[in-house]
Amino acid sequence: MSGDQLADIQDEFWYYWNGDSFAIDAEDVPTKTLVPCSVVEFNRPDRPLTVFCANQQRLEAVYRKLGFEVERGICAAFIVDTAIFPRASNLDWPPETLHQFLPWLQKIDNESYKSFNKMLEQLNGSRFSSAAFVVRHSKAWYGIVFSFPQLNMMQFRRGSEFRQTVHRRSKSIGVSRISPYRIDAEYLVNRNHREGARPLTNMRIAQVGCGAIGGYLADQLVRNGAGSGGGELTLIDNQILSHGNIGRHYLGLLSMNLPKASSLAESIGKNIPGANIVPNIERAENLADDFFDSFDLVLDATGQEGIIRVLSQKFYAGRLPPLIMGWVVGNGIASQAYALREKGDACIQCISPSDSISPYSPLKGENELEISYGGGCEQAYIPFSSAAANIAASLMVSLALQFASETPGPPLRTVVIDHANAKQVKDRRPKKSEGCAICQT
Repeated sequence: MSGDQLADIQDEFWYYWNGDSFAIDAEDVPTKTLVPCSVVEFNRPDRPLTVFCANQQRLEAVYRKLGFEVERGICAAFIVDTAIFPRASNLDWPPETLHQFLPWLQKIDNESYKSFNKMLEQLNGSRFSSAAFVVRHSKAWYGIVFSFPQLNMMQFRRGSEFRQTVHRRSKSIGVSRISPYRIDAEYLVNRNHREGARPLTNMRIAQVGCGAIGGYLADQLVRNGAGSGGGELTLIDNQILSHGNIGRHYLGLLSMNLPKASSLAESIGKNIPGANIVPNIERAENLADDFFDSFDLVLDATGQEGIIRVLSQKFYAGRLPPLIMGWVVGNGIASQAYALREKGDACIQCISPSDSISPYSPLKGENELEISYGGGCEQAYIPFSSAAANIAASLMVSLALQFASETPGPPLRTVVIDHANAKQVKDRRPKKSEGCAICQT
């Protein structure tokens, strides 16, 4: 069958099926013939949410943090895997009753039909008077919800008796067609990556610095898989969010005077529920020597050469996994990111991004750094736009994804923002400086 013919069949099915939207959290659903699940209702003043899930306890913990009240399971639920894509029928279509649904399912997918009958046997004696049955295909999920209140009150000695009774009464049992959509974090972050590209799931990642660059970086890391699929994202920063940070930070006024690391973890966790984000409010310099031993990747978003040097020295001493660092050049004339993956790579001192003479620096000639002073007792600061911080974060994430996918590419990335005051720097692999005190000792 050609690709066009297959697409036509798929489109035809969805056009006629026209099921109600149904949220599914499938992160803990194993690949089996028939898996018992739960349908849980979450309530909040602004909107209710009904979710089909396998791990009700985990889901309840996530949604309670989002301000939802939990209603215990509202119906029985089962999910079955199939390799057969559904197709429409020209008889009794779309199904309105079990009497119409079951012959169609048996004809197109006999294994799923058998699983449905096993489900009926397991429903004998259930405390629920309704059930959801979902068929999972790699490219299509569909299902039905049906009720059996009178049968639920009857006593059957065996599950087979309950199944047979349902079949006999199938003409009077209506079905609601459903079109499931996934809302689990692992799926939400994986769906945006092309085939063959690996997201940041199932990795232990440490991020040092939750300032202007770090706020956008943490958000992008989570949206690209960090903290999902059994992974963890640890955010390290001992500072609070001051009023002066707000204009170019991911966080806003509600987080003022609160620790940046814990506020970021909470804020991003609300947007991507289920992501494993761990805040750490210690100074990076005070962390134990073996702190980073269990991590797969470290990202430095402080933009401070002093901290970058310390972490680089740990890397060359074998006490740090691959290190990705990002910074804003000058007053936001450019943004750069660099990945240290092997001990043969040049260090930050070899690159010298703040030295206009360096071939790796986008600084042009005598570009004097502007320092600003706020009102009252506000400390001096370097003005640059939130765009510059966001671009630096994006460059760091692109290097992290390159690392996760084990694909080759230049480790130094540059984006020029102010073309009048910056020079172009090609993405490249920098060379070590002769006699460098950091990477050649």
